[in-house]
Amino acid sequence: MIRRRIIRALAERLPSGVHRELVAMLYTTVAPLIMVGVIAAAIGAIVAVRLQSLSIALVALGIIAWTACRLALLLAYRKRAATYKMNGVEVRRFEALYAVGSIGSGLLLGGMNFAALRSEDAGIHMLTSALIFGYGAGLVVRISVRPMIFAASLTAAVLPSMAGLLMHIGEPSRHGLPYGVTALLYCAFALGSAESARFLYRSTVNQLVTARTLAGLARQDVLTGLANRLLLRERFDESIAAISRAGDLVALHLLDLDRFKPVNDRYGHPTGDAVLKAVADRLSSLIRPGDTVGRIGGDEFAVIQTGIRDVSQAQALADRIVAALAQPFEVGAASINIGTSIGIAFAPRDGLDLEHLSSRADTALYAAKRQARGTVTVWDESSASTVAA
Repeated sequence: MIRRRIIRALAERLPSGVHRELVAMLYTTVAPLIMVGVIAAAIGAIVAVRLQSLSIALVALGIIAWTACRLALLLAYRKRAATYKMNGVEVRRFEALYAVGSIGSGLLLGGMNFAALRSEDAGIHMLTSALIFGYGAGLVVRISVRPMIFAASLTAAVLPSMAGLLMHIGEPSRHGLPYGVTALLYCAFALGSAESARFLYRSTVNQLVTARTLAGLARQDVLTGLANRLLLRERFDESIAAISRAGDLVALHLLDLDRFKPVNDRYGHPTGDAVLKAVADRLSSLIRPGDTVGRIGGDEFAVIQTGIRDVSQAQALADRIVAALAQPFEVGAASINIGTSIGIAFAPRDGLDLEHLSSRADTALYAAKRQARGTVTVWDESSASTVAA
């Protein structure tokens, strides 16, 4: 049952952001990584001296070298993550590298224990048993967030250790039963650790998903599901960073619905809300991936259009919006006609600050509404003069 649960957990397709955070958690454990490596190597050295075993001494040296390689990988990940946001391919590659490192450590530990447990030395058995139990408990804490890596690493350490104990079954000495019971304890411990890891994994994923969901809700307009002011600001800042590299323009479209107040007065606010949702749907269908549409309050909307080279591209989008919103909205038995006027300002031409750019787009919008309904106006000095007049 536990194995089936772990397999189901591994089969889940996590949101990319959640997966990224889980992988990042793997690379936060510098001190435990060093501690486990040093303790395992020290026990290996003690066992090698006590048994006069060259092979165990070589494994102990291998543990030190392998731990150093894993530490170098951890530092490389941190340096890369601090430099820029890694894409999904890079995140998966670092996860795979961590898996190789963790499973390799388990194999080295299991191999050392297999050789040590073949002896009849009770003191060595105490050391290796303490090591395997401590290692398993540490795995639960450190890497339960990636169940597949956890299961493979624990298996790599526990199975050889159990094999070393079970080799004593049937020997002439009367210690076969204690060895068998110890092997069963290893198995029970591994299963208990797997259950603990499953619980920690599920709890961590639920917390991350909930946190991301709440963060998303904080950036959405409650009625329409569009971006709110907070998310619009974030998308605008991202767009400004992009144009500083590519030299493109960002167009800020401010929209104000025409003839919307009579809809609420005549049909009531539920119908008005339905119209606002329909407006949101039409706007969303007109923008490209990378652009953002948001509601900034009442019947006011905004569109951030990115990656354009010419003012005419913004004008073309605005014309499509005007044409789309001029079509009737069917709400229940009512056919409702509204429309929109649009003011446009451009970054970096008209400013790089969102408040400054919004002010100019709003000035252009006011100028458009003074001319006629369904008008699109691009901010320039003449639109500012029109408003001032």
